[in-house]
This record gives sequence, structure tokens and C-alpha cells, in this order.
Amino acid sequence: MEPPILEACKKGKKPTNFYGFHTFAEPGCPISLHGPFRDNIRQFLQECAELEEYNVEGMPVWCTFLVLEKRGIVLPLYTVEENVKISAKPFCDPCRCAGWSHHLVSKRKYHVIIPMDDEWNKPLNEGVLDLQHHLLHGLIHCNGFGHLLIINGIEGGSNYLCGREIMDLWDRLCSLLHTRQITVEDLSKKHKMDLRLLNGVAYGHSWFGRWGYQFFQGSFGVKEHNYSRAIEILSSLELDQVINDCCQGNGCRDIGQIIRHYREMSETNLTTIRDLFRFMLTLKSRDPPGRNSTTIATFTYSSKILPKIALWDRPVGKERSMKCRKFANVAANMDSRWPVRRLQNVAEVIVEALKEKRAANKAGSCGMTRQEARDAARLHIGDTGLIDHVLKAMNNVIVGNYIVRRAVNRSTRVLEYSIQDLKGGTRVDPIMIPKPMMFGKSVYFDVTYLYKNVLQCCYSESNFVKLAVQTIMDSKHFVKDWPFRDEADDLLRFICQVMPSSIDLKTELTRDFPPAEYIVVPLHATVGDLKLAVQSAMRDTYCVMEQLLVTDIVELEGVDDEEVLFGLVESGAQLRVRGSGLDWGTNLRYEGGADTWTVRCKCGALDDDGERMVSCDICEIWQHTRCSGIEDPEVVPRLFVCDTCCTSLAPPRMQSSYNFEHFPASALPHCHAVFLGDVCWHLSVTMLPPTIQDSRILFQLEEEEMMVMDNVEEKKTKAKVKGLIDLVFSWSVTDVMNKDLYKNKVEQIPETFSSLEHYFRSFINPLIEETHANLRSNFTTLNYAPVREIFYVDFQLPNNLYYTITLRRLSDSEKVEAYEPEVGDLIALTDVIPKRIDDLDRPKRSYTIALVKHVNDKGPFKILSVLSSKPIVFVREKGGNTDTLFAVHLTNLATNIRIWHALHPNLTGDYMKIFNSVLEVDPTVEENCTLCFLEENRSIHLSKLRESIGTFRMDGSQEVAILNCIVTRECHHRNDVKLIWGPPGTGKTKMIGSLLFVMLRMKCRTLTCAPTNIAVIGVAKKITEFD
Repeated sequence: MEPPILEACKKGKKPTNFYGFHTFAEPGCPISLHGPFRDNIRQFLQECAELEEYNVEGMPVWCTFLVLEKRGIVLPLYTVEENVKISAKPFCDPCRCAGWSHHLVSKRKYHVIIPMDDEWNKPLNEGVLDLQHHLLHGLIHCNGFGHLLIINGIEGGSNYLCGREIMDLWDRLCSLLHTRQITVEDLSKKHKMDLRLLNGVAYGHSWFGRWGYQFFQGSFGVKEHNYSRAIEILSSLELDQVINDCCQGNGCRDIGQIIRHYREMSETNLTTIRDLFRFMLTLKSRDPPGRNSTTIATFTYSSKILPKIALWDRPVGKERSMKCRKFANVAANMDSRWPVRRLQNVAEVIVEALKEKRAANKAGSCGMTRQEARDAARLHIGDTGLIDHVLKAMNNVIVGNYIVRRAVNRSTRVLEYSIQDLKGGTRVDPIMIPKPMMFGKSVYFDVTYLYKNVLQCCYSESNFVKLAVQTIMDSKHFVKDWPFRDEADDLLRFICQVMPSSIDLKTELTRDFPPAEYIVVPLHATVGDLKLAVQSAMRDTYCVMEQLLVTDIVELEGVDDEEVLFGLVESGAQLRVRGSGLDWGTNLRYEGGADTWTVRCKCGALDDDGERMVSCDICEIWQHTRCSGIEDPEVVPRLFVCDTCCTSLAPPRMQSSYNFEHFPASALPHCHAVFLGDVCWHLSVTMLPPTIQDSRILFQLEEEEMMVMDNVEEKKTKAKVKGLIDLVFSWSVTDVMNKDLYKNKVEQIPETFSSLEHYFRSFINPLIEETHANLRSNFTTLNYAPVREIFYVDFQLPNNLYYTITLRRLSDSEKVEAYEPEVGDLIALTDVIPKRIDDLDRPKRSYTIALVKHVNDKGPFKILSVLSSKPIVFVREKGGNTDTLFAVHLTNLATNIRIWHALHPNLTGDYMKIFNSVLEVDPTVEENCTLCFLEENRSIHLSKLRESIGTFRMDGSQEVAILNCIVTRECHHRNDVKLIWGPPGTGKTKMIGSLLFVMLRMKCRTLTCAPTNIAVIGVAKKITEFD
């Protein structure tokens, strides 16, 4: 029987060309295209497709006939051209959801469609663009940006084509037509498994990743680094740990049987869940249909015993296959200042500690964290550096009759050390197992079972794994980029960006710059020809540019229109074009639509990501329903008020139990500051009134900026302090390179201070010298400094020396070493990429120093707000062709500026009295208060605390430091500061936790401030360990 499509051809117009499905759109087949997409698609339709005698809703339809060679079946590939001016849906929802709302509306959209099998012999009907059961539906705007909307293979209803074959065709077609970027929302499934999760774990990318599609935009605020980290977490789940957790957690011993079965089949070692899934997926194509000799448990229990699985531990030979090495050999090859004998001794001590932990915790976790192993070893070995050196090498090593392994505990996400007996094969008691059923018959059945039980059931209590799974599931938008190609032919190609005027930037251009366009001109074209080509291309592509009149090309400014381009500008260059006639009044401006909206959700999303949202009826800000507590099955309430507006309308009557109650300065008898190495902890201790019986330790969880602003009255009465930035701006290159610039201005910081002003003043010159030395060091390595080309500089009066700078977009190859700006960066603006210091300080062409005040990285461009040391004026050198500017990173002054402001506070504030009482020495009080330091005057309670401190397992110096702080707190005769310091790894955090715990037992309310949330959590964790 002849295929139905051929029967339809006989009844009507017979096609003239047929193309092989699996070779169509390969390079040179059937044609070769060299222009941009807007030109290539027209040539493709003219030469490779036939115009149908009907249209769909006023849109012309072309058809290309493809032949499945092995089956002798012909199928249609339809192309529908949609004119947005007459379209019922001129805007693009996929663009809006993919983060392309700022793209200008293209005049034409091209829909590439392969219908379902039973519709191949039927013409396209109205509504065809909205159907969801096509085998293929792709949409490409005439500017080359597009979306893969639908793909359905065998599981989607096709009888002849699988998803891989359709994707191959789509990828070849996009490459032939020179598309620029194609996005896809990955909702693909196979056997009810989400492929973005399964393939992400198995291969590190989505199913579309095999064709080059990469992470583009996540839903619910998910960023690319979140997605990559989630992939890493799930794919690194170790199979031994999975077996152990699942068997102990919920009795899924069949998971262990499946894992062992495929381990035996594999010729290589399967260690992680990624190894297992990848191996199983490679077997699916050669899975024998009759293989049924392996069994797996069902939920019908039996008393039958399988002796085969009674051996729980592996034999010695299998353990050695895990590439374990004797620690003696490892130690002999280590670059160490300690002898091998000492390294082995430390390893044996650690193993003994692990054995004790395993014996004491038979029912629970037998592993030890790095800190626990370190503390256990310190009971016998005093050299912490030696212990740390050995711990780094303790992974898959053999010490005596034990194997030491290091792995991450998936429940606590903490690295743990554990031991296994080297002499395996010990027979354990027979285990009652369920009645077996056949497994291994279908690899996909086994994969599905592991997919559901390992990622959902076995780790249902692991928030970390659940978060990683949710992160991958929220990562749906992927993109493939076809980079710009400047082919070796007789054509010139340029990337042209229409630059809006300054007025447009401030008023009309409310979103990021749209992407540039590819322009192709003959080799003999002139500057005037290029302007006409740009003008024609822009008018043909965008609705807003229908009346564009190109006037200038920035890189060719001052060059006559009759000049030939060849030899004047290099093919492949990026050019900026200025013109007039942009129609910002039309509704067809942005693909995201004419409406403006504001998205600001708790998850961090700042734009529409395609997920369901709700708008606050007061502030009109959109946020996700899921983040607002509205589940997907629930109906959005008719009246919705966000949390922020609720708080502003009805502030809470009850304060949180963690709010610190205010006490006047006079009520604070003591103020202690505790410094931990390079991290400063401010610890203020307050005596509670006798009526308060509870004790709480309050932590400030947010990082403080430490910015102290002068008040208006002080500015009126005192001369304005010269800022650190003004000082840095005043340095010339000679000043920067002068290492003795502040040689005689930095004095030794005294141990005592006559006043608070004396205290602050003592640190100013050292700060200036440190800033100068750091900048000088960076100048000496200027040839390695990160550089970024400046795309646009905007300056509007009366903004003094504030400029808005737009940096050029980076290609993938440039992102590794290019400059990524941050607030506080000190940059040099220059028209050359400096290779040495002299490149900056050239006659009549000096550089300009600027400070980055704000960074806006939303969209394809980095837009900086900078404060310049002087007006940005660069004149083109005689004979030069460009006026390109570069931003060269010198250093970051954010920390220095914060310290500078902290050293210039308002000295008249009430809170300064506390600092004065601490810093100013009272000559009437001795260095140590004799009354409070007498042993007989110490309280009995303090003596008991001394005994409890001895249980913290600290050395003598640490105990003395804690006791001195407590004694100082007990003294009511003088104010004092205690300093706890030491290099990294000496137990400062543990000491602070111990001190705070003692304060808690003394019913003393303590306020602890730390620079980061991580530091706060570290101290809080230490306190809970003592409780």
C-alpha cells in the first residue's frame, strides 16, 4: 500500500522535489547558504519548498517533502510565514518567558511544522499554530532568534519517527539557515521520568544537551551555578552510601540488589549514581528481551532465605579494586617536612579514633567529621599542622587491617571519615528477604525504579538532596547559540548595533539594548553601501525601525561614503550605527508586549519566567504563587496582598523573641571586643536586671556595611575630611610607584590612647599606606590585569563626574579571563590595553581613574555607574581608525572605604561614651583590679564554672583565656577589652562558643556580631554542641 501522502499528491499538484529525511539540511544538501537568517529563509523557501495553493488565517504556507528511505514513506515539512502586523498574537510569549522581553518585535515569524502521522495527507487548518500534538513545531523570528516549541517522538504518538531523529533534523535545519539562538523549555519525559533530571544525573546535561543546548534561565530564581551545583550533588551520590542509607532507612534492599547486579555486568567500576545510570542507559538499545534470570523483591513477603546475599561485606580482592593504596606508600611520596614514621603514627591514631566511634555507635553513623577526627588526634598529638597534613591524604588508603574512606554524608552534607575492615567476607546472620520477582527484563524498568526510589523515597528526609532535585526541576529553559561565522569567501560580514540617542536612553529605551544584527555586503562595497545595507536590514527586520535613516557609523566616523570598506575595517568587526526615525510610538516595540510590569519575588526572580504568578493589589508587584503559599491546584484569590504590603498596613503587635531589647548606654557596665584573627567579633556583655530569669544569646545574622555618615551639623562646624577616594584620585603614576611616599608618615600604633579621636587617628595613615602599597603591587603586574572593552559612555549634566558606562558583551571564549566588574573596583579608562606602566602615562594621552559605584548586570550588557577622577576625554591619534576605550581593573577599594568611614565617625554621639570608657585609661585604677582578682572574693558559682570549662577538652591556654574574659565581666570597677587571637585552625571559634555557653549558664544576655552568616552559624553550632 502506497503511503497516504503520495495518494494526496496524485489528487493535486505533484511535488517536484523529494529529499532524504536523514540527509536533508546537511552541509551543501540541498543548498549552501551564506547570509543572515532573514535572507537565508527566503532563499530556502524559494529553492527547497513549494508554495501551497491555500493559506492559514491569511498566512502563506510552503511545504518540503522528506522521504524516510528505509520505510519508503514521504512526510511534509511545512513552513508558515506569520506577519506580526496582521497577526492576532503579534508578541511572543516564549521570548517573554525565556528572558528576551527586551528584544524588538520582528516583522515576521516562521513556523516550522511536521504534523502528526495521520495528518500528513491533509492540509493545515486554522488553529494549527496552537496545536500541541505536532511531531515538530519550531518558531524562528526573522532576526534569527527562535524557540523549539514542540517535539514528539514515539512516546508522543509517532509511528515512524523517534525524538532523536526529529531533533537531528531540527538541528541541521537551524545550522543551514544560520539561526543565532534557539531556546527550548525542557518538559521532555520518558517512561514518566523527567529527562532533564535523569540525563542531568547521568550525563551532566539535559536531553537537549547532546545537541549543544545549555542552561539559559531557571525558574524561581535558579541561577546557572545553582543548577551546576545541583547536578554535581546528585551525580556524586556514592552507590555504597545509597545502599547503606536505603537499607537502613526504609528497607528497600531491592535497590542494593539492582545496583550489585549492574555492577557485576559492568566491566568498569561503578562508584557513583552517575556511573550507574550512564551504564544502564547504554544497555537500553541492546537489552535482550528474554533476559529474566535475575530476581528482585516485591511487596509480598516470604520467609525464603537467599544465602547468596548473606555476605554483606566485599572480599579483599573487591576492596582492592577500588584503587586503595597503603598509607605507608602514600606517605613516602608526599612532599612533607615530617618523616614517614610520624605520618604513619598519626594515621594509626586516627584509625583508632574511628574504631572507637564505630564501636560506640553501632546503630547510627560511624563516621567522623574532619573536626572530630582532628580533635580526637589532638588528644595524643600536639602538632595540628601534622594532623591536618595527614587528614588531607586519608582517602581510600589502607592503614593496618582497615580501609579509611572520606565521603560526604548526604543527610548532613558534611565530609566524614569512616573505616571498613580489610578482611571482608565475614558471614552475617541470614536475612529474611521478600519473595522474589523477575527483574532485569527491562533496563528502563530498573532505571525507573531507581529514579523513583533513590531520588524520592530513599532520600525523602534529606533536605539537601530534595533541594537539588527541585533545583533541576526548576531549570527548564535551555538555549543553543550559533556563533557568528566570518567565512572565507568574497563577502564582508559585520555585527551592527543601532545606538539609541541619549534621549532614547533616558525616556524611550526602558529595557536592555536589543541584540545586534548580522550584515553581509560584497567585497567591493563602500561605506555608503554599508550604511544602506544596515538601513535596509533594520527596516526589513523590526517594526520600530521601518523609517530608520542611518547617518553615521561610529567606527568609521569622518570617513567618506565613497571609501571602499576592504582594508578600512576588518571583516567580522562589531560596528555601532547612529541614525534617526525610530518609531518608539508604535505598540509593536518589544516582544514581551506593550505592558510594563515589575516582578520581585522572594525567590529572587526579577522577570517573568513562565511560572504562575499573582500581582499584589496594592503595590502591583508580581510574584510566584508557589512562593506566596498558593499551591498550583489552588485558585488565585480575588484579592491578594503581598507580605510587604501586609507588614506596612498592619505592623505586628508582638516583637520577635530574638529582638534585642534596648538598654541606655549608662546601663551597660561592660563592653568587650573579641577579635578572631582576620575576622573581628564584637561581643558586648550586658548584666540583666534581677527580674529577668531567662538567658538568650542573640546573633546578628546580616552583614553590616560599617558605614558611618557624618551628620549635617558636624559638616557645618568642622572642615570636611578629605575622602580616601579623593586621595587615591590625586596620585599620579609616579606617586603610585613611589614606595617611600608614606615612609615617614606611618607611626607605630600605641597600646593606649588619650582619647577616642586619638584612637581613630592612629589607624588612618596605616590604612592609606596599605591602600597605596596594594595599588602599587597591582601596577607592577599591569600586563596581567583583567580588561574589558567599553561599548558606550554616557554623560549628562549636571552629574559632576558621574558617568554611565556600558561594557561590551563577551563571547564564550572571552568569559574566562575578562574583567567582571564589582562595586568598589578602581579601574583605569584608557584607549590601549596596557602591557606596561608606560602605556598608561603617555604624553598627551594619560589614563583616567574611576571608581565603580553601581553595577547593573541585568540583560546582555554590563552597565556601570562610575565616579571619574576627571572628565573622560580621549582624542583619536593621528592616523588611527578607532576610538575604542578599555576598562582595566586595578584593585577593589570597598573594604578600604568602609574602614575609612568607620575611622571618621560622629564623635558626639551617645554611643561614643561606651568606647571612651573602654579606650581611655583611668589612672586611678590598676591594670588588674585587685579586689576582683583575689581568689577568696571569687564567687562559688565562678568556681563551678571553672570545673565545667575543664570538660570542654581545651588546652590550658584556652581555658585561661576564657576564665580571664569571665573574670573581667565580673569586675564592676573598670572597663576592659580582651583579645583572643591566633592563626587559622587554633580553635578560636570553639573558644568563643565555649565562652558564650558559659555566659548563657550565668544568665547573662550576650550580643554577638559577626561579619558573615557563615561565621554566625559556625559559632551557634559550637554552642549547641555544648548544650
